[in-house]
Amino acid sequence: VEQIGRLLRGEERINFRAVLEPVEKDSIIAPVYDRAGRRVNTAFQRACAILAAERDDLLFEAFALDPKFRLPPGCPPPRAESKVYFPVDKYPHMNFAGLVLGPRGVTQKRIEERFRCRLLIRGRGARSRDAGDDALHARIEAVGADARQRVAACAKYLKEEILVPRRDEENALKLAQLRELAAMNGTLREDARIARLA
Repeated sequence: VEQIGRLLRGEERINFRAVLEPVEKDSIIAPVYDRAGRRVNTAFQRACAILAAERDDLLFEAFALDPKFRLPPGCPPPRAESKVYFPVDKYPHMNFAGLVLGPRGVTQKRIEERFRCRLLIRGRGARSRDAGDDALHARIEAVGADARQRVAACAKYLKEEILVPRRDEENALKLAQLRELAAMNGTLREDARIARLA
């Protein structure tokens, strides 16, 4: 872990061939550029990503073996991330991103607080500068010793509770979100039957 940290901090020289060959074999890596025209997948960047992933795997193993394990000085805590793709091809009429975000991002914030992770909407159709060219999805990120468990729990919650296609009348989450939005806007009206009884 400490040796990988020295390599990533630039204290030691990275042997690109030794790092990249076992992973990439003889494949040809096409260059990828960001919107500003800068290449984002150079050999150095790919090697650093592989080393960082290896470091995170070692740290997760260390935390699993010894919960009292302390990080070496200067070593960032391990990171975990996952993507949960929205089934927009099967259900193009459903606004899955809206269900995940909720009114003014309230549902997203609640999910982030519950699972102590970061939840981002990315892919084609996402309203973000770095949305990317991937299919529409939720990217879940977490940092810490239990990051993998929190990311997995959040992904399971999204798949089983939010991304299940339902009709509007049967979707309790959507109805609660609409009610909450009306309350935020000051346009919430109680049901007419309830108002007559009062």
